[in-house]
Amino acid sequence: MAADAITDPEGNETNMHQLRCFQAMMQWAHSLAQESGNPEHLQKYWEILKAA
Repeated sequence: MAADAITDPEGNETNMHQLRCFQAMMQWAHSLAQESGNPEHLQKYWEILKAA
């Protein structure tokens, strides 16, 4: 088990770099949905986030 990683119940490790990349990707997806001007896009973003 790495000190700079989290481990899920199946034993898969996610390191800090991967988490930061995921955070950036989610921020970008939110920006795209918001900038589209279509409220359905933003609603879909939140639905996907809740399902994760």
